[in-house]
This record gives sequence, structure tokens and C-alpha cells, in this order.
Amino acid sequence: MTVLATFREPTPEATARSVQEPVCPDCLDRAKQFLELTRSPAPPFEKWHNPDRG
Repeated sequence: MTVLATFREPTPEATARSVQEPVCPDCLDRAKQFLELTRSPAPPFEKWHNPDRG
């Protein structure tokens, strides 16, 4: 990521240094749970009523 928050292609040296690492199944399950929670709609809230105004 650059200073302006844009992505750029990695250099060949950086690609050569990178290593594929497995992701644990527990982490995948937690990520799926988080995704389900963030995709659910927000709970509806009742409109506030000011009792002084009637």
C-alpha cells in the first residue's frame, strides 16, 4: 500500500521472500462468524417521544 492508500504490484524480490502460510480452521470459523454478524441488518430502534411536548 502506498502513502495515498493505493495498492501497487509487489516487486519480484518481495514476491520471492513471501511464503504461503496455512490459516487455522478455528480462525476461518471466527472470520465466518464475524462476516455473518456484520452482514446482519441493524436492529430497529423506536422513535423517541418527548413527553413534555405531548
